Amino acid sequence: MPILVDRSSRVICQGHISEEEVFYIHQCKLYGSQVVAWVKAGSGGSEKLDLPVFDSVREARRQTSATVSLVFVEPGAVADAVTEAVESGIEKIICPTASVPLHDMVKIRYILSKHPTSHLIGPSSCGVITPSQCKVGVMPAYVFAPGPVGIVSSVDTLGYEAAWQITNIGLGQTTFCGIGDEVIRGTSVVEILADFEQDEQTEAVLMILHHREREGDAIAEWIEKSSRKPLLAVIAGHTVPLTSRRSSVVTEGSTDRDIADVLRSVGVKVIEDIATIGFAVEQVITKSRLKDFL
Repeated sequence: MPILVDRSSRVICQGHISEEEVFYIHQCKLYGSQVVAWVKAGSGGSEKLDLPVFDSVREARRQTSATVSLVFVEPGAVADAVTEAVESGIEKIICPTASVPLHDMVKIRYILSKHPTSHLIGPSSCGVITPSQCKVGVMPAYVFAPGPVGIVSSVDTLGYEAAWQITNIGLGQTTFCGIGDEVIRGTSVVEILADFEQDEQTEAVLMILHHREREGDAIAEWIEKSSRKPLLAVIAGHTVPLTSRRSSVVTEGSTDRDIADVLRSVGVKVIEDIATIGFAVEQVITKSRLKDFL
């Protein structure tokens, strides 16, 4: 079964109802996602795209049985919006907003720790898509197709390119998760890898990570202890000279210089040439299937 979202997911859009948000929600609806309502304080009782607008997430969830919220608010309002969704019982909260203040993310992580059934994807997430079932986010749907490859990406456009190559070689994806590239995330790369590990339909997992990725050592440690599936990685920006790389505000584990080596040391196939992503994934899948057959 897919991870995070599927055809049973019931989606609300929380926050603004401007032209941009209407466009993205319309695209989600066209894809077949069950978008059931908007939430905007002070606008309850109206409609947009034939969907009801509620004043609060709690009321929207009570009336529609929503399970997923797509949060479109400015950075300074993310903490309040996510807190409202969590306290209303929303299971998956997907936030495309970038540059959320660090002190707000600390508060959000604390709230999430008290509500283990709620999970935040993002901030700065392009969204989550389970091909042919549910799309919640801003990604272009045409690059995805159902298949056996799980993708977790902190680099949106490179993630789309990887998905497009995998689709064009005839494989496709179980679920694509845009995890965001903020200093503090709601859900970690390791948590997404663990979800893919439990998914029987996922045969291999591709990680698209930035050269500044702060989870490098944690990812490697989890892989060494818990992973049984083939793993691949693309490190965005690995060719940038070290002297030109921006340092991160917070560093947790691997440095810019060694993240690719750390992943290689635990058996991850690191793809150097982004033009060969699809070919590399196909090779790994074929080898894994032959091994299982023999």
